[in-house]
Amino acid sequence: MDNITVVTWPPGRRSLMAQMLEICLGPVWTAMRDAGLALNAGTDGNPAKAIAHHVLPQSEDRLYLIEYEKFPLSVVMRYKAFVAKGGDDSPEGFRRFASEDFARYEAFETRWISSDFAQHQLLVDAVEVRANTRAWLLWALSRVAPAAQVSDEALARALECAAQWQKKTQLPDLAGFRHYDAALFDLIAGTKLRRDVVVQLFQELMGRPIDENSILHFQQVASREALERNLRNTKEFKLRANAPLPALGSHASLSREMVLSPEFQRAERKRKNALAWPLTQVFVSRKARVLYCPIGKVACTFLKRLMVQVSEVGHPALLLKDVHGLTDHIRTGLQLGDYPLATAQALMADPEMFKFSVLRNPRDRLLSAYIEKFVIERHSPGNLFHTLPVISAAQRRQGHATVDPDLGISFRQFICEITALPSHKLDPHWRPQVDYLQGLSYDRIYSFDQINDVVDMLEQRSGVTLPRQPANVTGSGTGLASHPDAPDLLPRDIMVLPKLDKACFFDNTLEAMVTDYFGADEALLQATTNEVTT
Repeated sequence: MDNITVVTWPPGRRSLMAQMLEICLGPVWTAMRDAGLALNAGTDGNPAKAIAHHVLPQSEDRLYLIEYEKFPLSVVMRYKAFVAKGGDDSPEGFRRFASEDFARYEAFETRWISSDFAQHQLLVDAVEVRANTRAWLLWALSRVAPAAQVSDEALARALECAAQWQKKTQLPDLAGFRHYDAALFDLIAGTKLRRDVVVQLFQELMGRPIDENSILHFQQVASREALERNLRNTKEFKLRANAPLPALGSHASLSREMVLSPEFQRAERKRKNALAWPLTQVFVSRKARVLYCPIGKVACTFLKRLMVQVSEVGHPALLLKDVHGLTDHIRTGLQLGDYPLATAQALMADPEMFKFSVLRNPRDRLLSAYIEKFVIERHSPGNLFHTLPVISAAQRRQGHATVDPDLGISFRQFICEITALPSHKLDPHWRPQVDYLQGLSYDRIYSFDQINDVVDMLEQRSGVTLPRQPANVTGSGTGLASHPDAPDLLPRDIMVLPKLDKACFFDNTLEAMVTDYFGADEALLQATTNEVTT
């Protein structure tokens, strides 16, 4: 008898098949479900027990019942919940929601429907179950409990329950949906690229934001590579490529211009494999036999430089000057995205490769990001790339006609803005840390206070002597001074004060907001803090 875990899409939705199996199998099903829930892996209609599908463990010693609704049907179901929480209920709002929601569906589909692991589970199409309930139920029974004796009476009760449940929870009639437009739904059904991929690539190549009404059209393109080719063939791109280069004032600006240049875009060394974020940016040291997942504002610059030092790659001195820009955009051999896909997958599956990451207290991380990027270095062009979207949203909410990076925003405004967005839309420096850990099983998660343990581990595995972790560069939250209005102070006011204690930045309201939004980070950090170093 297998232990059963139920996984549903949309998330939190009750599984019709699970309800029927419970009626047919009774205590047998209860025992199987209880065993599955013992690991807090249940996602079937109970938000209190549910965890996000991207961190739900996939275990070979249990069976998964995966019941899902396909795109675009699921997007209409999820849009209802979005509107119920105050989301934009308009044709434009729905169009944007569908464009954004594809990334969430694709992540679920990749892990729970099309993966090799999923092919050995109970994959249940919710629409097909409704259309041919009896056949699907008999099939599921043969997989879940082939030796069970199910009475005709129990089978009849299960099918009656299904009939009643379907009356109460009818699937939406897409053509009758209030924002239905045939052409729009054709676009939604044909979506192949994530919105963030389109937006980022368009900005990178064309040097301007993409028009909102064009995004779904670009999402029809089969791959990022195909979209890149299409954009490069446009007259706009060719005119831009021939424009004079701006003055280069720093190594970082040189790197940015190099990445945008036509010569680099055509270069073979620019090509990365098809791994998606976050796996593509996982660092590799074949010499030390380690994989490291860097997380923004968790000593990632320091740790990436260590990975350069324990790896046998060319031009290490140059890489250390711009370890972020060069490794993200050039095939250096330091990231999983640099290798042929089969090689990258083999590295991830290799038990000899020690896989680790480092987590930080979410409050310390958020305050560090705010003090560095919104206060001390708020005029830096490199930082404005990260901060302007947040500053712009907050200042326009207050009625500002133009964006003023020097005026900036308070810590409270920063927290309010980022916690109002879904995590996949956040900048990596304040995106939840658990998002980085998708798709790979890690041998050890260190806490921020255990970075010297990481150094010891890398030295032992590589034979290279390494520097120790430097002190907090910005000194965020390390002061002894207090200020009653710290959360509402603007950057220029913070700059003239003595260093403030971090506690004064978090009142009860902000504490609750951080706990609610970054609770998964806190739970994982608490669970891993006391682990013994491997």
